[in-house]
Amino acid sequence: MVLSGLPESYLQIKLVSEPIDPAAYRSFLERTSCGAVVEFRGTVRDWNRDRRVTAIEYEGYADMALPMMSLIAYEAVDRHHLKQAVVVHRLGRVAAGEIGVFVGVTAPHRHEAFDACREIIDRLKKDVTLWKKEIYEDGSDWIANHP
Repeated sequence: MVLSGLPESYLQIKLVSEPIDPAAYRSFLERTSCGAVVEFRGTVRDWNRDRRVTAIEYEGYADMALPMMSLIAYEAVDRHHLKQAVVVHRLGRVAAGEIGVFVGVTAPHRHEAFDACREIIDRLKKDVTLWKKEIYEDGSDWIANHP
């Protein structure tokens, strides 16, 4: 699939079980023809619903999640005139303080990049079939995936 004349090599869409290292994507995102690189790092917070969170366990079915993640990224590229986009989500156990999701975009101008990054993460949380279970010191709860 190609939108806006961009080949698929301008996107990186991944589900990973290892820790996400934003530095690994920076050289992919940086382009001298663009004035804006925006990154979003969603980290596991250590406190939610008046309870201490020690980790989140993310579950997902790649055959469903990856196509939707790709569609969201392609639509953002097209709508916001992006040059690059990265969407990476962890699966498995992610400790408090670690990155659970990373979104990065490159655009000619900052307003496009900020708008696109927010759109991607909001749609990712709303439209992608991923589940998360918060692990507390005294138990766990499945958490609804919504913006």
